[in-house]
Parts: sequence; structure tokens; C-alpha cells
Amino acid sequence: MGVKGAGYGTRLQRDLQQSLTYKHLLGIPKALLPIGNRDALITHWLELFEEHGILKQDIHLVTNDACYDAFCTWADCHEFPLANIVSDGTTTNETRLGAVPDIAFGVCHFGLVDNVLVVGGDTLFLKDFDLGRFLGRLSDTCLVTTYQVRDEDVHKVGIVETGDEGVITSFLEKPEPSETESRSACPCFYLFHHRALGLIHEFVDACKARNAHKEEFDATGRFLAYLYPRFDVATYPISGRIDVGVNDVGFETDVKIMDVGANEFTKQESQDAAVIAQLTDLDGGFQCLLDKVKQDMHASKDAVTFLKKRAAIEEEYGKQMAKLSQSMAETFDKAHPRSGTYGDAWTSILKVHETIGEQRIKFAGDITEVADDLQLLYKDTEKGRKQVGVIAQINAKEMGLKHEKALSDAEISLGKSKQKYEMLSEEWERAILQKNGETVHIPKKGFFKNNKTQAQLDKAEEDARAKATLADQNYRTQLQTTNLSRQQYFQNHLPNILTGLKAVGDECCVALRYQLARYAYIFEQAVMADGIALDNDDGLGIRSLTEKINMESDTNEFIRSYSDRVGRVQKNEIPYKEYSMSPTALHVLNPYPVFGVSLSDLMERDRTEVPLFMKKCTEAVEAYGLNTAGIYRVSGTNTQIQKLKSAFDRDCRNVNIHAEENISDINNITGLLKLWFRELPDPLFPTSMYKHFLNAAKIEDDRMRVLGLHTVINDLPDANYASLKYFMCHLDKVQQNQRYNKMGAANLATIFGLTLMGNDGDSQFNLAGLSAQDAQRLVDTQWQVRVVQTILENYRLIFEPDEA
Repeated sequence: MGVKGAGYGTRLQRDLQQSLTYKHLLGIPKALLPIGNRDALITHWLELFEEHGILKQDIHLVTNDACYDAFCTWADCHEFPLANIVSDGTTTNETRLGAVPDIAFGVCHFGLVDNVLVVGGDTLFLKDFDLGRFLGRLSDTCLVTTYQVRDEDVHKVGIVETGDEGVITSFLEKPEPSETESRSACPCFYLFHHRALGLIHEFVDACKARNAHKEEFDATGRFLAYLYPRFDVATYPISGRIDVGVNDVGFETDVKIMDVGANEFTKQESQDAAVIAQLTDLDGGFQCLLDKVKQDMHASKDAVTFLKKRAAIEEEYGKQMAKLSQSMAETFDKAHPRSGTYGDAWTSILKVHETIGEQRIKFAGDITEVADDLQLLYKDTEKGRKQVGVIAQINAKEMGLKHEKALSDAEISLGKSKQKYEMLSEEWERAILQKNGETVHIPKKGFFKNNKTQAQLDKAEEDARAKATLADQNYRTQLQTTNLSRQQYFQNHLPNILTGLKAVGDECCVALRYQLARYAYIFEQAVMADGIALDNDDGLGIRSLTEKINMESDTNEFIRSYSDRVGRVQKNEIPYKEYSMSPTALHVLNPYPVFGVSLSDLMERDRTEVPLFMKKCTEAVEAYGLNTAGIYRVSGTNTQIQKLKSAFDRDCRNVNIHAEENISDINNITGLLKLWFRELPDPLFPTSMYKHFLNAAKIEDDRMRVLGLHTVINDLPDANYASLKYFMCHLDKVQQNQRYNKMGAANLATIFGLTLMGNDGDSQFNLAGLSAQDAQRLVDTQWQVRVVQTILENYRLIFEPDEA
């Protein structure tokens, strides 16, 4: 299967540029964005594939130069084979190949010949998606997923129309809702039948031939429209999908699409609300949050101080390193103009140190940029913190009863109203008691005289009652006003102020974390750059340079240059004469070679139809390796293979192939046998009959192709026919055990197609200097594989072996 991650995510990167909260994700490919509790979207697919028996070595990833290193870093963390990651060579969105050419590139690069599952790097389905059930639907058709979209979203996606059996009958790229009744969208999740892979290359070639616009290459739906009239495409309905990073309504408002974790954003909102509620209930909560933001500011300031000092140290180190390297190089050149391999290596080593110094100066500049950004963050946070405080004070003055001072004034007024209400109620109570002749124990304080008449007492009680009633009304009104002010303050104004202040603090924390992560990345890149300078694949690292020092060569060169300046001692030298062995002795040393000897010569020399070497190797494989997974596909140890080769060349008959050291790794014997086939002067399928075999392989009708190959095989020389029949009998036994060794006819044909046809030499093709014959053979690879596969699948029809 393959994952396509070669896009550049331009819309996503643009949105990230405008976001402080998610700016730390800038530059990360969509497939590597974090989702839920996983570090990357691609990790989700990797785990899902492994759950359904798809091995890592069967998963291939196509990306671009800009994202290649990031995917390699991810691969190291997940033990994913780096050989299964390939870049299409593009570096910008403008030069991208497009989605369909990238698929074609991946199929060709990895040599994929089986069914291929293609997954877009930004594709994520809902949790109810069942991969096992999807894979189980594959038959003789291609298979795609579909999900239902709303009318307003039809013009944004590719829409498919299907027949009664769910096979696609039409495809429309981003149509208007009125153009089709279907609402079935088709995401980038395709299972291509192996017989349809050729149509991918055919589509790309057709687009290039007519100079089609890049949009036709970049939209996988365009290829689907090309595919369904030529090859049946079935559909598999799903409940829905998420397109990572796509946000039509604004990045910040749809952040859960960015996080993809779905619950994370909602969880954060609830956490923020809980913090605001806690601060609202806390006496001095506003000051508490001010202190927390102040603490974050000081953390930023501390980071600025450290980074600036670190930048100064790195800059001074880099300058001194570059200066020292240049000075030493100039001094050495003057003192040792001709210094041999050591001088060349030493000069290059000094150049490496100069490069490291320059890299450290650049590193210092990068650190300074981070420090400057943090300095700006500190200033912005301080400004935001002060603004929130000022707003709180201004509102307290202008809004009166709605903020802290207003609330305090309201509570004071309430206290006064309550006090007056209680005092007047007390006077009313005293008047009632005096009016009814009761003894009053409460001090009178001069309000009533002892000699008042009953009319005066009635009048006094009535006045006191009126005053108490008015005081009660005022107290109730003030209580209602105060409670309303408290409610507005604690439920509206204070939470709003706290929310604004917390936003300032959160922005500071997120930006600080991003800048520190950026510093960590810059630091890591600097260390990696130093490591590459110290040791790299170009042979220009210090370790490689030291290995180039040849003291003996330098000594000889020094002596030669010295001898040019002095006289030479004349001596008569005795010439050496090499002893020439007789042909008989040479024959004794290597009497019966088996490698590099033609089959006809082996038959004539050894008087056997099938070479003894082949019999010994195949018997060992059948005895010890039929149940070994990957037999003939896994390589052996080269040193052991060469040792066995020398032993067989010396005395084939006396080689004990069943010795413990020989069968401890059966792959050594299979590697030896493949090496023997490659070194045949004329391959098992003779060069003179190469075209006949290919013409027979190109016959489309299976029965006629078998008859054609049967005819050509019958025309083989006796030695070739006997060896081919014997070896195909052996491979037939191997494929009969494919339940254990995983090597069916197709896999064996892929391995031996080039080897037996003479197109698998040790030297690889130089694409720039291919001869016309070599180029044609490279094109004929699929037919060579078909020759071997057809013979192997029809072994009993072609050779009619004895069933004894």
C-alpha cells in the first residue's frame, strides 16, 4: 500500500502564519500533525494497518524534498524502514508533480505489481470506519470510499454516481448541486486492482501529451473520471471523514479540525471556564491572575537573558574557530607547500573547522532571532497586562455601580439604609408601647415626654410608623440595587476581565513554548550540521579525511622529492623473474571450475545432464529451506558465499554442502545458486532465443501463451532444457510450501525473471549511458518475469514430470 504526502499544504501554512496558538505547527506536513493521543496522523494509519496484518515493509510513502527529513525523523521514532520513503524531488508548491504523477512515481519507484491501496496524507475517517471490512470487499474491481455531503458542500468535492450494484457510472469534479442528484463524495482513499496500475501511467502520459493544466494532475478525482470507463470501480460507503487542516470558516473558530483530536478543544474550553470560576470565587482572584501573568512575563525575560548570552558565546566561539582555522591553514601552506596526503587531509580538516565556525555564527544569529521574538513577546504581554488593569480602573470610575468601587459604594449605602431602617423601626416600637401604656425599658433619648396626652401619643406613633415604613422601602430598594450590582459584577464584568487577562497569559505561555521548541529545533539542526561536517557520505568529514592519510605514500613522495635534490648511488639491481607454472600445475590448482562455465561445457565435461553444482544446492534447499520465510528473496552473507564459490570451483564433488557451517544460514546457499546463474556465459534462457521467449510471453491468451512457451522450450539445447526442467521442478516444490515460505509463483518469478534471462548482472544500469539493447531489456522486465511465472505456474503441463 502507499501513503501520498507530497503536498505542500499552502492553505494550512497560511492559516498557521496568522495563529499564535498553533504557530508551533508551522512547517509540519499534514500527515505529521498530532491527532488525539497520537504524535501524528500517519501514526494512526500505521497502527491501523498493522492491526490488519499489513507489515511496515509493505507500506510505502511518497513525499517531497521539503518534507522528506521530517518524515525520516518520524520513521526513526517508529522503526519505519527509511527505504520505503521516497521524495519526488520537488521543493516548492509551484514545482510539485501533482497527486496522480506522485502515485505513478511511487508505483514505478517501488516496483509495485500487486493491488495498491492509496491513502492521502491528509485523510482521516470517523471512528466507525472498518478497514478490515473495506479490504474484504476487494474483488476484480477497483474500490473507493464514498460519504454523503450536504447540498451546500457539493461544489467543494468530487461527486460520483453509481449503478444498482454500487459501481461508478459517472464522476463530476466539484459540480453545482443542480447538476446531479447524487451527494456521494469520494475522498483520496483508493484500492487499485493490480491490472489497473498501468492506467495510472497511461493517464499521466496522456495529460503530458496535451500539455494539460497542473490541476488535472493534482486532483485524484480527475484520474477517477479517466479510470471508471476503462475499469470497473466499486464504492464502499462510510459515515464521514475529516480533511485535516481544511478550514473554510476561519482557522481559530474551527480549531478542532486542526487538532483533529476533536475533544481536545472542548476540553480546553471547559478547563478555562473552571479556572475563571475558581478565580471569581477567590478573594483577590484578579490580583492572583495578574501575578500569574507577571510570572510568565519574567519566565520569558529569563529565557531572553539566557538566549542572548548563549548567542554571544556561540558567536564568539564561531568567530574564534573560523579565525584559528584560517590562520593555521595559511601557516601550513607557507611551511609545507608539498605535503602529500597528510597535508591534503590536514587542510581539509581545518576547512571543516572553519565550516563549523561559520555554522556556529549562523546558529548564534538564529538564537538571537528567537531571543528578539521573546523580547517582543515580553513587551506585548506587559502591554496587554497593563491594558487589562487600566480597563478595570476606568470601568470602575465610569460605570459606577458595575465594578469594584461601585460595588463597595453600593454595599456602604446598603449598610446605611439598613441602620436607618433599624433605628426608625425601634422608634416605632417605642411609640407603640407608650401609646398602650406599656412600660418602656428602651432608653427614650428625649423623643417623648412623660406628660404627653393620648392624642400626642397617637400622633407620635403614627409619625414613627410612617418614617419606619419609608425607611423599610428605602432599605429594600437599596438591597435590590446592591444585589443587582453584585450579580452584574460577579457574573459579567469580573469574568470578562479575568478572561481577557487569562487570554494574555495563555498567549504568552503558548508563544513561549513555541519559541523554546523553535530554539530546540535550531539547536538540533546546529548539532546535526556539526555532525555532518565531522562525518558525511561525501567523504569530507574528519573521520573520512583521516582515513585518507597514507603515511607510506607520503614517505615515498618525500623521499622522491628529496632524491631530486641529491645524487643517487649507482647499484646493479637484480631483476625479479616470476616463476611460471606449467599448465598441468594450474589445472591441478583449479581442475573443475563450475562458475563462469557454460551449461554445454559442464555437460560435456562432467557427462551429466544437470550440473552437479545445481543438484547439490537445490537438494540442500529442499532439505533445510522449504519452510523458510522469504527463501530466495533474502540475501545471504557475501563472505560466506564467496567462500563456498571458491570451494566448488576447486572440487565440486567433494564439497559437503550439508556441513553445519553451510546450512546454518540457508540464504547463503540460495545466494550462491543465484550467483552461479548470473555468471553463466550464456544464461539459462539462451541469448539467441531471447526474442522468442518474449514474443511468447506477450501473448494475452493464457492457453496460447503456455503453448508458445512450450514450443520455444522444446527448441532449447539439451543442456539448457535439462537444467531448466530440473530447476523448475525445484521451484515448483518451493511454491508448494508458500504457506510457510511466503514465496508463490509471482514472487519467485520476480526474483528469477531477470536472473534466468541474463538481465541481472552485478553492475547496475547507468541510465545516462544505456545502450539501446540495455534500455530495451530494461523495458522488457515485465515480460521476463511473465516468462518465468507462466512456466512455473504450468510446470506440469510444459515438462510432464514423472510422478514417481
